[in-house]
Amino acid sequence: MKASEVIGVLKDRITNLGQDIEVHEIGQVIKVYDGVVVAYGLDAVQFNEIVQFENGVQGIVFNIEEDSIGIVILGHANTVNEGEIVKRTKKVFSSTDRQGVIGKSG
Repeated sequence: MKASEVIGVLKDRITNLGQDIEVHEIGQVIKVYDGVVVAYGLDAVQFNEIVQFENGVQGIVFNIEEDSIGIVILGHANTVNEGEIVKRTKKVFSSTDRQGVIGKSG
């Protein structure tokens, strides 16, 4: 391979370097009790935002403090553990979502 070909390949790889990177805003579970999680991190999370735990279980942010957030677990509370990672979905829980969770269709 010629030097010019190597330079061409390197330029191509450098140009496409950041295109497959996925960024997630994450936090960590501090405490779990009675279907509620206390977590830290997620500095930009919104009230009523849906978040997702490592195991796929989701929760809703219901309390935002200066150094922690409160999350209601939607699912089996015993599957979420202290130290687990929680990430933002950037989706806010709405009334149409709530009807589906409660089981009413209108």
